[in-house]
Amino acid sequence: MDEKHLSISREAATSCLAFGVRKTARAITQTYDRKLASIGLTGTQFSMLNAINLVGEPSMMQLAEILSTDRTTLTRNLNPLKKQQLIEIRSGHDKRMRQIQLTQGGEEILSQALEQWKSVNDTLSAAFGRGKSENLLRDLGKLMSVLSQC
Repeated sequence: MDEKHLSISREAATSCLAFGVRKTARAITQTYDRKLASIGLTGTQFSMLNAINLVGEPSMMQLAEILSTDRTTLTRNLNPLKKQQLIEIRSGHDKRMRQIQLTQGGEEILSQALEQWKSVNDTLSAAFGRGKSENLLRDLGKLMSVLSQC
């Protein structure tokens, strides 16, 4: 490899936002997953249940948008929750529209999951620094805004 491309390769290894965020996201996800495993959920499943709870009865399209995912991935990730009878997916006003809602079991496990989440989140926030955590979340929101324009 020539010197120019070797230099760019070094730069990519040390300053790539995608790599840094992905690596950190995996580590954070694994931390939440370990804690939520005690109640049979993953961090992704917790996020979906919580989003459904906050919206009420989102459509598939709404939930995909909230979670910044595509409908195919969303459907694949919702299937285990449906099999565990934590959610129901039914037809909306328009037969083409699918509405998602928590079942009573989903509400119960979400209550347990919120306690587990809070424990991990408080620990991470305190260790990193509450102000730094707030700044990071604000900066990630700004980055999402920039990305939506790219």
